[in-house]
Amino acid sequence: MRKLLLLICGFSLGLAGSAWAAPAPAGATGQPAQRASRDPYGFTVAALKQFTALHPIDTHTHVYQSDPSFTTMLQQLNVHIVDMVVADPTDTASHSTFDELHKDAWQFVRSSAGHASLSTTFDPFGWDSPDFSKNAIESLNRDFAQGAVGMTIWSNPGMAIKDPAGNPVLPDNPRLEPVYKELAERHKPLFAHLSAADEDWGASAQRVPDVGANLPVPPLLRARDHIAQENPQLRVIGVHLGSVKEGLGQIARRLDQHPNMAIDTAGRVDSLMAMPQEQVRAFLLKYQDRILYATDNAFRQNDRAGSAVARWESRYAVDWRYFSSGDTFQYHGREVHGLQLPAAVLRKLYHDNAGHWIPGIAR
Repeated sequence: MRKLLLLICGFSLGLAGSAWAAPAPAGATGQPAQRASRDPYGFTVAALKQFTALHPIDTHTHVYQSDPSFTTMLQQLNVHIVDMVVADPTDTASHSTFDELHKDAWQFVRSSAGHASLSTTFDPFGWDSPDFSKNAIESLNRDFAQGAVGMTIWSNPGMAIKDPAGNPVLPDNPRLEPVYKELAERHKPLFAHLSAADEDWGASAQRVPDVGANLPVPPLLRARDHIAQENPQLRVIGVHLGSVKEGLGQIARRLDQHPNMAIDTAGRVDSLMAMPQEQVRAFLLKYQDRILYATDNAFRQNDRAGSAVARWESRYAVDWRYFSSGDTFQYHGREVHGLQLPAAVLRKLYHDNAGHWIPGIAR
């Protein structure tokens, strides 16, 4: 049975106004902070105002359905997300064809009241066709003509797609090179969604190698790095902090080697919270132009809208407190020390970097 996974990720609106100041620490006035919701991890009224003023762009989410209350949440938080479409023949999903998955993705974007954009992909089931590259480019360009902002490649190459000899097809396969050239010519980024082993980060969060550490590179990531090297005009966004679970040193090494590469924070903020505060802050300051805010938030087909909305709001609030404040707070049994990033760095993380690395996303 062919299997499909819909991953929908999102981003957004332009930055309105410049009158914005760095957040004050919670309780700085000596009064209890007023919360905007009953969620103990939720936004305070002041933090919500600061967050929405940035016109934040969440560069990595997974949305499987449309719902008016979900759209209302995006509007109230003034957040924009990108709908990242990924077809995975190795995973079961309710969609029976790539065309249906693709149609659902566009349906969500069009129902989002302008708060979502599409990152499209190619149909992996056409790999064996002699016209694969041509068909893939034509399909991508149809989506770009409708406003898609980039292309996502998941782990199909290297995991599911095989050559005639039964060997895995890696993302830097020559048949994909014309696709990457087309993306570069059209100034569309490649979202390299090549690893999602979030569970591996919990154990490795405290092990942060030096920047110069030379650890073995998995084949998928080696192929992604090769794509960046061979296509210097192509913007390559390594999702999940570059899908590198060995620590900030290995991530920094790749960013230093590939000036056309950026990373997002999707699914990794909790792991950053477990690392030494000074080390994370130094990393974010040094690479402040190369990091895009993202959550890995999901709204699955069987999710209840109310639960999804509460979960998303809580994620945004906790992340904002971590990045923006100097608070020390308890989160899921862990003491977390806020990074209190400068206002200019927060603006880049939450908005400006998305506008640079994903042309056309910030309006």
